[in-house]
Amino acid sequence: MIIVTGLGRCGSSFLMLVFKELGFKMGNAVSYGEQRRAGMEWAPAYAISRDMYDEYLRRGKPIDLYEVNKALYWGEISLRDRILRIDNDTPPERNETEVEIFKDPRVTWHPEIIRAWWEVRKDLRLIILHRKPENIIKSRAKVGIDNWGSDAHFQDPKRDMDVKQFYDDYRDFMHMVKVLGIPHVQWNYPNFLDYPREDILAHLKGIDVARDISLEDFTAAWDKMFDRSKVNYFDGEK
Repeated sequence: MIIVTGLGRCGSSFLMLVFKELGFKMGNAVSYGEQRRAGMEWAPAYAISRDMYDEYLRRGKPIDLYEVNKALYWGEISLRDRILRIDNDTPPERNETEVEIFKDPRVTWHPEIIRAWWEVRKDLRLIILHRKPENIIKSRAKVGIDNWGSDAHFQDPKRDMDVKQFYDDYRDFMHMVKVLGIPHVQWNYPNFLDYPREDILAHLKGIDVARDISLEDFTAAWDKMFDRSKVNYFDGEK
């Protein structure tokens, strides 16, 4: 099971478009918002991380993987069973296909979220995209201004526009990933957009992702989805 994650505004939606072009299964109700240049998130998956935070961590409670609660898309079910079933026994009312990859920036909200995922799914692989938090905030502000006017902001649902919180959350998340030994790749945005395609594919194959994808097919999918004119560069980025 593969999760594409990061702090947001760091190329995760683009990467999901590449994986979609390559034929990776990611659920029926996954879409890309051209105006915001964002999306590609599958609700039944990211709702798990959101519920871990909202129902437990935000209230100062440890995550209980075995407690049965009413869950969106699932009915009465535990977090553990949702994680176990998410990629091979999807909610019946969603009429979904099998899912093998999804995007979820919410796993970076608190280190206990990724610990919980890993406790249940040792087949987890992470593709982690990072960007200087100051530039993430600038990108969110630009999206808001471009779409809703001069006073609008496209805010992070957990961190708002608090740059220190972005730094703290990413530090704690990466520490937990490394302590647990979760297989992962970590790329910086926008730099990774210009990495040699063979290097990117080799990194993915190194964590057992895209193992059956040829360099020719990977390059074709990447080049089809990539549009440099849609990349917003800020301070220190090129």
